[in-house]
Amino acid sequence: MESNKYFPSGGERKLDRRLPSFSSPVPANAEATAAIRRTPKPRTQPSPRLFVSRMSFSSRFEKEKAVNVQVLLRCRPFSDDELRSNTPQVVTCNDYQKEVAVSQTIAGKQFDRVFTFDKVFGPSAKQKELYDQQ
Repeated sequence: MESNKYFPSGGERKLDRRLPSFSSPVPANAEATAAIRRTPKPRTQPSPRLFVSRMSFSSRFEKEKAVNVQVLLRCRPFSDDELRSNTPQVVTCNDYQKEVAVSQTIAGKQFDRVFTFDKVFGPSAKQKELYDQQ
């Protein structure tokens, strides 16, 4: 069954009043509809254990907010394959200024970006040195 619907803009649209195939079942009569409306919805309350868990997480989070995070970076050395194929060096580490520069060539133009860290280790540094840092 279709009907015309007029809109203030002057346009006209035809609406299809048929129920789509995925619609939920509709109560057959007014009595069934009233019964559905009277049925109380179950109230869900968080269990005490869940509530305590949320509180402890929140407390833990508040404590961790005050902790500073240090970011350490180790520039790895070239692999044997990279050395054999003469791979260009695009990352430069500056241990003293705690910076890493990344060079990139796009469409014949070179772009350099510099990133600063709390501590930078060059290619000669061993992985153990990072773990020994405090």
